[in-house]
Amino acid sequence: MDTVQHTVPAHPGWWELHHPSTALPRGVRMTGITSRSASPWTVHVAPCPSIGVLVDCTTGPVRTAGSAGLAGAVVVGTLPAPTAVSGDGTEVLELDIDPIAAAGLLGVAPAELGGPVVDLGDVWGSSAADLRERLVATASWQERFALVGAALAARAEPRPRVDPEVADAWHLIAVRHGRVRVTALADRYGWSRTRFWRRFTDQTGVTPKRAAMLARFRRALHDLEAGLDLARVAAECGYADQAHMSREFRSFSGRSPSEIAGDPLWQFRIAATAA
Repeated sequence: MDTVQHTVPAHPGWWELHHPSTALPRGVRMTGITSRSASPWTVHVAPCPSIGVLVDCTTGPVRTAGSAGLAGAVVVGTLPAPTAVSGDGTEVLELDIDPIAAAGLLGVAPAELGGPVVDLGDVWGSSAADLRERLVATASWQERFALVGAALAARAEPRPRVDPEVADAWHLIAVRHGRVRVTALADRYGWSRTRFWRRFTDQTGVTPKRAAMLARFRRALHDLEAGLDLARVAAECGYADQAHMSREFRSFSGRSPSEIAGDPLWQFRIAATAA
C-alpha cells in the first residue's frame, strides 16, 4: 500500500494518506485519509478545476458551514468560494474527478448539481447509502478503493456527454496550467466565442476564463508546497505580479500565498490532492 504519514505541528495527532495501488477510471484521483487525532476532521476545500466526493468511512454525518448535517457522503461541485467540510470520523475517502469525466461517472453534469455541496444520495439515489455501508464495513483502504472504482465503472456511460471540442479545450487548459488565451480557443474549433463560452460553461460548470484561473491556482498551490518562493511562483504561473497572485489566492482560498505556504494544514490538503 502506498501510505504517507503527515505530522502537522501545533495540531494533535497526525494523518496518513493512502493511494490506490491499481488503475482508476480515467479522470479520477482517489485518496484515503486516516486521522490519528482525537479531534473531528475538517477539510478546507477551495474552488478547484475538479469535482470532489468526500465519504466519511465511519458512521458520522458530514457537515458544511450552515448545515445541521448531511449524509456521510457529499459531492463538492464548482465552488464559488472556499468552504469547510467536517465530520467526526477518523477515515475519509476523497475523490477528485475531472469535470469532463464527471457527468459520465456521476450521472449529472457539474452545472446541474444544484448547489456547491450536495448529498451523494441526491445524485446516486439509494446506491450511495449502499456504497457507504460497504465502505464503513471494510477496513482495508485498497478494498475501499476497489469498491469505489467498481461503483464508478458500473455507472460509467459508454458515450461521453461532453463535446469533443470542450474536452479538448479543458485538456489544454489543464496541461498548460491555465496559461492559454481563452479567446483563441473558440477560433481553434471554428466556433463563435459566444457558442464556445456557452457550451463550455454548460458542460463543465465554469466559464473558460474561470477554468484557466483555477488551473493556474492549483499549479501555484503545488509550487508553494514544493517550496518555491513567492516571486518565482508568480512568474512561472503567469501572474502579472505577486499582488495579482495574492488577489486571486484570497478570492479562492481566503488566504494569502504566504499564509498558505506557512500553514501545515494547507500543505497537507495540497499533498492530499497531488496523487
